[in-house]
Amino acid sequence: MKLDLQVVEDAAKELYIRALKILPPDIKSGFSRLSKSETAPTAQRILATMVTNIEVAENTNNLLCQDTGVPIYNVTIGRGVELDGHAVKQAIRRGCERATREHPLRSSIVHPLTRKNEQTSCGIEVPVIHIDFSDAPDLLEIEMIPKGSGSENNSFLKMAIPAEGVDAIKTFVIDCVLAAGGKPGGFSANGGVVTKLKMLAIEGAVVNHTQSLFD
Repeated sequence: MKLDLQVVEDAAKELYIRALKILPPDIKSGFSRLSKSETAPTAQRILATMVTNIEVAENTNNLLCQDTGVPIYNVTIGRGVELDGHAVKQAIRRGCERATREHPLRSSIVHPLTRKNEQTSCGIEVPVIHIDFSDAPDLLEIEMIPKGSGSENNSFLKMAIPAEGVDAIKTFVIDCVLAAGGKPGGFSANGGVVTKLKMLAIEGAVVNHTQSLFD
């Protein structure tokens, strides 16, 4: 199967917009269950506001949140697919740019030093693109995740000693909540800025000629 790069670009654009507008059914069901079981008045009000926000966004074909996040694309390539890997990544980047400019979306991505915002949701190593391979024939699967930027305002990493077990995890979580001012905002799935930083640290151990922060 020969890959059509225009199809990839269009899919990258549409997936970004769709991910910002459509909440998965299991998440919506989770909100419904929480609303019925929550007893604390403050939590009830917050949940009610969130549920109303979801309904308004769906009824008006609007974004669920103004935070468009860090765009992450997970790409799975099957057997027999003819493609230019670099061209695929560039097509995804163009799709991300088009989604931001044509919808339009708020761009949250800035240069790490100059803070310049190109208004494209793209930057150095952004969008984050993960590529994996499958033994399924003639397959190209693209998953888009808008990683909420606010979820990483307080980010903590720790290498635990295996012998410490579950107690070490509990202690770490409590310490992180206290360090964040005692106001936990929930734990966000990996894949965003912190994960990318770890990947860059690993990749940085190899001499290469990638664009520097100062180019």
